[in-house]
Amino acid sequence: MKNEIQKANKESFAVDITAKLEDFNKKISRFGLTNLQLGIDLKITTTGKIQSRENDAIVFDSLNCVIVAGHSQFVLWGEEGTPEEGKLLIDADTIEDAHCEYEKLVMGGIEGIEGSEVTFEKMYTANNINERFVLTILGEDGNVYSLNMSKSSKREFEKYVKLCYGTVNETPEKVITCVSVQAMSYEKNNWSAYRFKFIEKL
Repeated sequence: MKNEIQKANKESFAVDITAKLEDFNKKISRFGLTNLQLGIDLKITTTGKIQSRENDAIVFDSLNCVIVAGHSQFVLWGEEGTPEEGKLLIDADTIEDAHCEYEKLVMGGIEGIEGSEVTFEKMYTANNINERFVLTILGEDGNVYSLNMSKSSKREFEKYVKLCYGTVNETPEKVITCVSVQAMSYEKNNWSAYRFKFIEKL
């Protein structure tokens, strides 16, 4: 009986995930949104949890999901202490497009720090644009999330993909993956990275 319930839950999850993936792809196509714009952006907290950048109430010890896509993005986030703190200012697929977006922001202007004459160009330069590897995932709760990956997290992801497929040139979108956080250290340096664990095939 227990196995039958588990099988039914797995099949239900697979059907639900498939439908949500189709809806996700339709939104991407219809509205011209990028994966990063559509997903809830997640970060690693100092306590080793996974949390939304904009909503502290969205927090996980671990998250079961299906990985939708993985790709490099060129991004610029609002700096701490500015009106645009934590906001995604630039999100582009190529460095050339990112520079074009930057020039538009410079021309269009952006509200500076209250009581000062600081302009966008003075707060940010084109060198502030960072290349990050971004994973778009569909959580078992039905929400789309974005994982903005550090180099360490990307290496962990590549090891996971190679474990699943024998190559790093695949996206494990047909399997349920558990994403959590692991502490890492080298010499006197300590940091955290995402950890990926295979659960089962859909």
